[in-house]
Amino acid sequence: MTKIEIQEMIGNGESSGVEFKEEGISSLDLAEEIVAFSNFKGGTILIGVDDEGSISGIKRRDLEEWVMNICRDMVKPAIIPYYEQVKMDGGQIVAVVRIDQGISKPYYVESHGRKKYMIRVGSTKREATRDELGRLFQEAGIVHYDISPIFGSSIDDLDWQKLKEYFLTTRGVNIEEMKGRINQLLINTELMVSREERVFPTAAGI
Repeated sequence: MTKIEIQEMIGNGESSGVEFKEEGISSLDLAEEIVAFSNFKGGTILIGVDDEGSISGIKRRDLEEWVMNICRDMVKPAIIPYYEQVKMDGGQIVAVVRIDQGISKPYYVESHGRKKYMIRVGSTKREATRDELGRLFQEAGIVHYDISPIFGSSIDDLDWQKLKEYFLTTRGVNIEEMKGRINQLLINTELMVSREERVFPTAAGI
């Protein structure tokens, strides 16, 4: 990245894809920023620039190693960001940390035995809510909406005529002959799911 590109980025201010940080940022704060970008569409962190866009620069010589260790030890799954240092007109050095959109979502920060799933919202990061986390898992293909339980429903809400037709035409099974085994069949085919000793139809079942 050229110094002109950095100056343009600073001039445009922080956004959903750009974050400014000073050299004194904590390891946890930087890890959370990296995770938020990985769970979003990627982004760029300029280290050595304050929130107002003033270039303070960096001085520590081990900054690259420090950043890489954070991405390996605190960010899970570990990532390898793009890193470079650019000398500006005033002689200050700005570190550019570019994070690609993650391919192993959802990412999280592991700190003090706790997992924190961070997301990017506008120009800020925040911990994902339960619904937002569910969407991250769904986007990753880890959780599929079709097999989510529909709480408050029961087996009586299923359309038995359609179930009979479905099993007979696609699986060659006559459910009328299964008697006490029907619940297990519905669970095995993910049309129902067991939760806390109760059985609920899935979204696909409904």
